[in-house]
Amino acid sequence: MIARRALLPFALLFALWIITWHLSGLMEYQAHASLWFIPAGLSFAAFIMFRWLAALPIFIAALITTFGLNFSSNEPLELVDAITKAAPFSLVHVVVYGIGGIACRFFIGHFNHLQIVQKTLTFLLCAFITTLVATFLSIATLNATEMLIESANSAIWLPWWIGDLAGVYILTPVFLLLFARIWPDAKRDSRLFAFRYDKSPKRAWSPFIFKLGVLLSLTTIHLMLDVWLENPEFAYFIFFLCIPQMWIVFTESIPRQCVGLSVLAIFITLSFQILDMNSSAITYQFALCVISANAYFGMAVPSLITTNNYLLKRSNTDGLTQIANRQHFAEQAKRLLSDQRNYPISLVLFDLDKFKAINDTFGHAAGDQALVTTAKIVQQSLRENDLFARYGGDEFILLLAKENLQGATNIVERIKLELAQANNHDRPFVIQGSFGVVEIAPEESLKLAIERADKQLLKQKTYSRT
Repeated sequence: MIARRALLPFALLFALWIITWHLSGLMEYQAHASLWFIPAGLSFAAFIMFRWLAALPIFIAALITTFGLNFSSNEPLELVDAITKAAPFSLVHVVVYGIGGIACRFFIGHFNHLQIVQKTLTFLLCAFITTLVATFLSIATLNATEMLIESANSAIWLPWWIGDLAGVYILTPVFLLLFARIWPDAKRDSRLFAFRYDKSPKRAWSPFIFKLGVLLSLTTIHLMLDVWLENPEFAYFIFFLCIPQMWIVFTESIPRQCVGLSVLAIFITLSFQILDMNSSAITYQFALCVISANAYFGMAVPSLITTNNYLLKRSNTDGLTQIANRQHFAEQAKRLLSDQRNYPISLVLFDLDKFKAINDTFGHAAGDQALVTTAKIVQQSLRENDLFARYGGDEFILLLAKENLQGATNIVERIKLELAQANNHDRPFVIQGSFGVVEIAPEESLKLAIERADKQLLKQKTYSRT
């Protein structure tokens, strides 16, 4: 049972490779050249995910398909000759894509979850080199086995390479996502487009389908105009499809982005065959590669924004209490003071009484609990425009917008009352604080106001001890 379960993914890989080979054959616009070569993307993804374990099913699949091609040609070969000619080509495909896919996995594994652009660039570069090497070695192998005459090399290498490159660029992420879904053991290895902070909520399918419909409608209009105008230069307008494609990239999840890109490629390829647009083939091949590469860099942008927001929040937030830290408070307070000088503004500086005794008697975990509890209670008493931060140690600071000294004093009394009410028998210590309250003078700096509040705090502590 276990052995059968282990062999299932590779049986599926073998079957999928055979199917995609025949699909690519239907999309050929000249011998050995498809608008995009689907098995190239499948092989690259398989080696990234499964490493050399993918070699045997891909080799057998490539051997069977190439053998069948030789056996059904105009001049059918003997069985042994057909296998002899098919084996080198299959071996080249497995070795080159195996090295390329595993190298891509290796290099990407050295980047952390924040280095999204580096991961994307590594994938694009590895795919570029792998498909280029595979093209020249495959053509050389076909020449050596007399399956392709050398005079055809100059005409075939570029469309062959760009077709393979388009297949890898567009379909590798789709196959990686597919492998991770059908084989749970592979999910942990699916690191190529695993952006840690891409936690966008699930969205309805209808907006995505609408956006995809708009993209395909624009593509249809372009293709029809290209056929009608009969101007080779008009084909280059296909590159402007990057714009609606980026609409999907910036507003949809990564799996949907990859699916949308694949649907676009399939639509262009099928339309290409129906409309008989072979004269513009190389232009559309390049367009598929450029649009996909542009989309992948675009995919990094939302994750970079999310990551930057996460890091910004961490840099501005006190790790324990989850309120603003001292530096962020100073920046925001200066802005508030400059914007609202026509209104009264008050400053409150306070700390917890006998905080050292809490730490010494009950441990630092109890001290942390006292700080977190205090922060939560104070936050409930504040308005939207008030600033609240941990100033350092057991000290907290408040900036109360549009509040004079009397109003600030009332707020402080309410905070003291809520702190007292929060004390109960479940907690072995009592939380209470000493407060220094001042109203900031019109021309007074934040530094001088803090110094005055600190003096008020010291007086309050001295008074409470007598």
